Amino acid sequence: MRGMSLRLGLRDYVIKAEGDVEAMCAARDLGLSGYEPGPTREQLAEWPSVRLAELQEGRERSGLEVPNLSLNHHNWGGAGFGGCDFAGLGAGGNPTGF
Repeated sequence: MRGMSLRLGLRDYVIKAEGDVEAMCAARDLGLSGYEPGPTREQLAEWPSVRLAELQEGRERSGLEVPNLSLNHHNWGGAGFGGCDFAGLGAGGNPTGF
């Protein structure tokens, strides 16, 4: 598309690292612009969310964008697997900024 630039990022499982912060810093060091995590239902449902706090720290330390969360639909515990009511957990004012 004209006028749009392409910026590369990666999914969270692509770089072997100890957690999101390390993975995001490694992605930045490779010259990438973004990071797409795939949190589980349990990680999103816990409050305060350790995973979302780690993503926020990684975003601040690496400068990478987190353009979206990949809500896996396979039997990995992603948000798309399970009851329809789970979608409501992602709506509303989330104080973590995600």
